[in-house]
Amino acid sequence: MYNKKRFNFPKIFLLTFFSVFGGVWLFFEPFTLGFEYYLILVFLSLVITLIFIYSRYVKKKRIPLRNIIIGSVKYLLSCNTHWGEYYDSKTPKIANVVEGLLVLIYGDDILTSSIRSKTRAQLSESISFLLSNLKREGFQSISIGKSTIHATAMGLFCLRLAQDKALDQSKISNDKLIELSNCLVKSYSNGWGFLTDYPNKENEVRIFSTIWALRALNLCDSSMNFAQKMEALVRRVPNGQFGFTYNDNPKVAMMSLFLILLSELRDSKLRDEMIEYLGGIDDIIELIIQRLEKGIWIEIEEYSVPSGKLSGIEKLSWTHISIGLALQALGHFKYWLSKEIHCKVNSIIRELLDNHFKDFVFKHPLLKQDKNKPLLYPITYIVVGLTIWHKTDYGGNADNDYR
Repeated sequence: MYNKKRFNFPKIFLLTFFSVFGGVWLFFEPFTLGFEYYLILVFLSLVITLIFIYSRYVKKKRIPLRNIIIGSVKYLLSCNTHWGEYYDSKTPKIANVVEGLLVLIYGDDILTSSIRSKTRAQLSESISFLLSNLKREGFQSISIGKSTIHATAMGLFCLRLAQDKALDQSKISNDKLIELSNCLVKSYSNGWGFLTDYPNKENEVRIFSTIWALRALNLCDSSMNFAQKMEALVRRVPNGQFGFTYNDNPKVAMMSLFLILLSELRDSKLRDEMIEYLGGIDDIIELIIQRLEKGIWIEIEEYSVPSGKLSGIEKLSWTHISIGLALQALGHFKYWLSKEIHCKVNSIIRELLDNHFKDFVFKHPLLKQDKNKPLLYPITYIVVGLTIWHKTDYGGNADNDYR
């Protein structure tokens, strides 16, 4: 665990009190009037001591957001394995490795040089791990032993992003990226579902998988008609208020992922056309903010497994860290936000950091985690969200203090 210095109240109180009392005694001693006056000196020393301790150690200090991000990166680097489901996991998992890598990739340009040398080395090591685990059908979920859309799409997106930003010290092969993109292209059927080697049915399309696949293919020169697939997606949900499936109620995580995809589109003309078709994105942003203010920060998706594909398993679940995805989306579209919305987001961030993100652990009632065995993936989504919000702070001070 990444250690923090503990506050030793008795020691600090005694040292401070006697230091203050000694100073007050030396100053007033020549004018001493009697025993009552000594009591006044004690009382005065006690008040000064408590004020000092409160202002120095108790009162919440506003910490620059960049410092919080850097501290979180150090915490992730301190894990024994990079990265598994938990802080002390001994076996890395593809999705967790990708999530950790995205923290390092997005945060690369705001880290100090001493930390950046460590993150660059870890980037190279983790990218090599991903490439060594690439199968013909894509990236496998280690826990189920099957190549999944989300693992393959997230892996391809991460590798291509690292290559774009010249962070691929292991020299990612374009042939590998083409192989991955072909896996996704072949798996398309009205969207993307769960497994790469299975032509999903209409009711098996997951918006999560679909948007991640489009995010990855957007960065690649794929053989598919990308614009056509984007248009097909938007036509199915013409207000852009996506749920977990085409027919589901709106979910913060899916609406946020969709906005992230829009912001990343390399074809700016296509992005403008999509936003125009939607009639703007104000309603989507407003709904996301409303949900966040109501405390909808986590959403749990349950989805069916294609019949016969996993022995004895009919349903799986995915816990979406919706607030992390929302901060990413709102950061990407910060130039679009009104001053009122901007202030609301800052308030949500303060609430998050003051009450739910302690010692680099995200605490939430819907997260089932042992206090001595914290989950890692919630941290990665939140830190990427905070990083993008910090880096795209067009309307204010980029070194804004939040805690």
